[in-house]
Amino acid sequence: MGMVMVRCPISGNEIPTGIETETAILEALPKVETAVHCPECGERHFWTIEHAYVARERRQRASPARS
Repeated sequence: MGMVMVRCPISGNEIPTGIETETAILEALPKVETAVHCPECGERHFWTIEHAYVARERRQRASPARS
Protein backbone atom coordinates (compact mmCIF):
# COMPACT_ATOMS: atom_id res chain seq x y z
CA MET A 1 0.00 0.00 0.00
CA GLY A 2 1.00 3.56 -0.53
CA MET A 3 -0.27 7.09 -0.09
CA VAL A 4 -2.39 8.61 -2.83
CA MET A 5 -0.62 11.78 -3.97
CA VAL A 6 -1.52 14.76 -6.15
CA ARG A 7 0.39 17.89 -7.13
CA CYS A 8 -0.27 21.36 -5.79
CA PRO A 9 -1.21 23.51 -8.81
CA ILE A 10 0.46 26.52 -7.19
CA SER A 11 3.79 25.11 -5.96
CA GLY A 12 3.97 22.01 -8.15
CA ASN A 13 4.98 19.95 -5.14
CA GLU A 14 3.50 16.57 -4.26
CA ILE A 15 0.84 16.57 -1.57
CA PRO A 16 -0.68 13.59 0.25
CA THR A 17 -4.43 13.10 0.08
CA GLY A 18 -4.61 11.15 3.33
CA ILE A 19 -5.77 8.03 1.48
CA GLU A 20 -3.71 4.82 1.42
CA THR A 21 -4.44 2.18 -1.23
CA GLU A 22 -3.01 0.12 -4.07
CA THR A 23 -2.72 1.42 -7.64
CA ALA A 24 -5.22 -1.14 -8.98
CA ILE A 25 -7.83 -0.01 -6.45
CA LEU A 26 -7.19 3.68 -7.17
CA GLU A 27 -7.62 3.12 -10.90
CA ALA A 28 -10.95 1.33 -10.31
CA LEU A 29 -12.48 4.24 -8.38
CA PRO A 30 -15.05 6.49 -10.05
CA LYS A 31 -13.89 9.85 -11.39
CA VAL A 32 -15.37 11.93 -8.60
CA GLU A 33 -13.91 15.31 -7.70
CA THR A 34 -12.47 15.29 -4.18
CA ALA A 35 -11.07 18.12 -2.07
CA VAL A 36 -7.78 18.08 -0.18
CA HIS A 37 -6.22 20.74 2.05
CA CYS A 38 -2.75 21.57 0.71
CA PRO A 39 0.01 21.85 3.33
CA GLU A 40 2.22 23.52 0.69
CA CYS A 41 0.13 26.63 -0.04
CA GLY A 42 -2.70 26.42 2.50
CA GLU A 43 -5.41 26.31 -0.17
CA ARG A 44 -8.03 23.66 -0.86
CA HIS A 45 -7.52 21.81 -4.14
CA PHE A 46 -9.87 19.51 -6.01
CA TRP A 47 -8.60 16.36 -7.72
CA THR A 48 -9.84 13.21 -9.45
CA ILE A 49 -8.15 9.85 -9.91
CA GLU A 50 -6.93 11.05 -13.31
CA HIS A 51 -4.53 13.42 -11.51
CA ALA A 52 -3.53 11.11 -8.64
CA TYR A 53 -1.02 8.32 -8.17
CA VAL A 54 0.09 5.96 -5.43
CA ALA A 55 3.49 6.70 -3.91
CA ARG A 56 5.29 3.83 -2.29
CA GLU A 57 6.55 4.62 1.17
CA ARG A 58 10.20 3.94 1.66
CA ARG A 59 10.66 2.58 5.11
CA GLN A 60 14.05 1.98 6.56
CA ARG A 61 14.47 -1.30 8.32
CA ALA A 62 15.71 -1.13 11.84
CA SER A 63 19.16 -2.55 12.30
CA PRO A 64 19.20 -5.86 14.17
CA ALA A 65 20.14 -5.53 17.79
CA ARG A 66 23.65 -6.66 18.58
CA SER A 67 24.50 -8.37 21.83
